[in-house]
Amino acid sequence: MRTHIKRIGWCLFAALIAAGCGQVPTGAPAEPPTAIVQQAIATAALSATPVDLTPTSSPTQPPTETVTPVPSETSAPVNAIQHFNLGQTVTIEAINMLDEQNGWASGSLPGGTMHILRTGDGGNTWFDVTPPQAVPSGAATLLAAGYFLDTDQAWAFFSQNDGMAPAQAIVWHTENGGMGWQTSQPLVLEGLDSQFSVSDIQFIDSQNGWLLAHVGVGMNHDYVMLYRTQDGGASWQRLVDPYDDGSIQACYKPGMLFTDAQQGWLPVNCNGVMPGAILYHTTDGGSTWETVNLPAPADLPTLFENPEAACGVDDLTFFTPDFGRLAMTCTNYSTDPLSYLYYLYTTQDGGATWTSTVYPGGSLTFLNDQVGWAQNQNIYQTKDGGATWTKIANVSWEAKFDFVSEKLGWAVARSGEEIALVKSEDGGVYWILIEPLIGP
Repeated sequence: MRTHIKRIGWCLFAALIAAGCGQVPTGAPAEPPTAIVQQAIATAALSATPVDLTPTSSPTQPPTETVTPVPSETSAPVNAIQHFNLGQTVTIEAINMLDEQNGWASGSLPGGTMHILRTGDGGNTWFDVTPPQAVPSGAATLLAAGYFLDTDQAWAFFSQNDGMAPAQAIVWHTENGGMGWQTSQPLVLEGLDSQFSVSDIQFIDSQNGWLLAHVGVGMNHDYVMLYRTQDGGASWQRLVDPYDDGSIQACYKPGMLFTDAQQGWLPVNCNGVMPGAILYHTTDGGSTWETVNLPAPADLPTLFENPEAACGVDDLTFFTPDFGRLAMTCTNYSTDPLSYLYYLYTTQDGGATWTSTVYPGGSLTFLNDQVGWAQNQNIYQTKDGGATWTKIANVSWEAKFDFVSEKLGWAVARSGEEIALVKSEDGGVYWILIEPLIGP
């Protein structure tokens, strides 16, 4: 069984944490694709030859509990998000395909609020199934974070792009593919200063799920709140916050992954403030966490002793609760220009021990325990669990891949301010441009 994150969302706190500021980042959707992106997509096949890769203080007011009401179908408020018009071209910003035809995405018009979309034809046509979320007054737009269990069940949360906390924080849930939505009880926000941005939602089944919200940054802290539901998202218990920190408030957290009802992981990037590379790990469903220190790379055992090396963890994937992989990137600030080291770590005993090997770097995606892709301008593929990598394409864009088989995959390609939805039917060698349209 492959356990991984199926989500849409946004996490833009790394630069702010490195700078030590106290604002939640803002952002607007990029412009639609142009000829530059289309030219980048028209790549030629490369020879499949093996590649040699040798290598602050927090808030003080405590939270309070609230009574759990029963969720209900929600009628649209007057200021609800308006669905896109039929035939409209939209920009897909994050995609989660379930199989060769069915999938979910978030999309928008330039500078606009994100919508929840669903496709049944491989991404060519999208149905706007956005829940009737109220739009905030003023200039703020909404960013979507979601989790998609199957073609019917999904959960979504909308955060303001200015990072400000909403008047009422609710999680939306659908059991019929977005045709109807229910609201959760409001999340407990007592003690919150002003910032609240959800980056990750994950469910391990139809009942058990978690939600990670970022509520402030400063002095290399990424302050977060962690919530858990055990009733399918109808109610959420606040497990961890900056007052009861759970030992996870330090350093930027670029993701969240639970492998079962008890075991969970948070990858960590400390931007060089703390030596080495670490993970946060829970064995009680997220109530308490411990720090896991990764061993230094096998080929460079003194790396973590170098104060000029800043290492961070990302792209965490578990195939079973015991068997998982992650990517570690280290920036060497003692060289000019900066140099980078990339390592793939593997555990087969639930994180008790880890082994390492080099990999090409960049965004890392695994389809199963053997087949995976790394994308850092060049696209590489492994078919032996990361022991060797083959360069299969050269592109001028960056993306996070979403493969449903060894051959078929999608990606949201980004090149500067340009963004486009692309698709490959040969394992990532050739990519074609998709112009997503809103269907009936």
